[in-house]
Amino acid sequence: MSVSNIGTAATYTAVAVTIMQSPTPAQDCIYFQLVGVTTADPVARNNPWFAVPSSQNGYNGTYATQMAARVSGTTVSVTTSGNLTGGSCGDFSGFLYLDICRWTQKC
Repeated sequence: MSVSNIGTAATYTAVAVTIMQSPTPAQDCIYFQLVGVTTADPVARNNPWFAVPSSQNGYNGTYATQMAARVSGTTVSVTTSGNLTGGSCGDFSGFLYLDICRWTQKC
């Protein structure tokens, strides 16, 4: 796993999705964790959870990509937004994009 911070955002490369939580009636967000990541983003100190609100562009594709990576054991590359998600998602690391390493060859 490689990690880089640009401003307050973070990028994690070649890591596996370890836990996923699907949306609930009260929180229309996807939550997930990555193997070995204890702080998802510097803005959410000591919080390993990433959150993707359903209002975010690409939400359905992101959800499908995470599920495919989790089921297949394929590693991913994740970049955070450097902001908290807020709203019904709570104060979790905001998410910018995710790529499956095997498909994109970026990892």
